[in-house]
Amino acid sequence: MNIFHKSQELKLDNGVDEILDNIKAHVKKFRIDVKDVMKDFDKLRSGRITKAKFDTGLQLCKISLSSKDLEALHKRFEDPQSPDKINIQAFLDDINSVFVKTGLHTNPLGDEKTYKIKKKTIHS
Repeated sequence: MNIFHKSQELKLDNGVDEILDNIKAHVKKFRIDVKDVMKDFDKLRSGRITKAKFDTGLQLCKISLSSKDLEALHKRFEDPQSPDKINIQAFLDDINSVFVKTGLHTNPLGDEKTYKIKKKTIHS
């Protein structure tokens, strides 16, 4: 019996916010239009796609995530009406905040800052 098994697993598992920050950094660095990639999977423009298509879209954007990270994203953006689908519109709004701030047209002189890649700090 390994008493450290659960704590080690928690340390290896990234939080959803950290996963999203890594995706945002990748998207900003390589100027990837995630919306353009994902729109092909949403033929009816309903704002929802299956989890498998979501995973495929991330792979097409050259975003490689572990299965635990994918499950965390699935849980965060799961469509409440259909648990087997992802609310892709919410995901795209979050990711596209790297390039465009929402509500800029209503407050053009607002104090909105552009997205900055967060630096990893090492705590000792």
